[in-house]
Amino acid sequence: MFWADRIAKQIIDSGQYKPYKVDDMFTPSGFAHIGSLRGPIVHDLIYRALKYAGQNVTFTYVFNDLESF
Repeated sequence: MFWADRIAKQIIDSGQYKPYKVDDMFTPSGFAHIGSLRGPIVHDLIYRALKYAGQNVTFTYVFNDLESF
């Protein structure tokens, strides 16, 4: 079993968090680097595992370019 499948099973078995929503957000700061991809990839894999398990799930990705002053 793939790690994302285990997480999806834990989410489903908990009976909580319905409807299922997987959310990721990126706020650019400085130069983009390879580590910037970790969040979207991890969340996408969990989303896909939930979908594969037959669950109704929504995946959102927000790109926040607002600077706080």
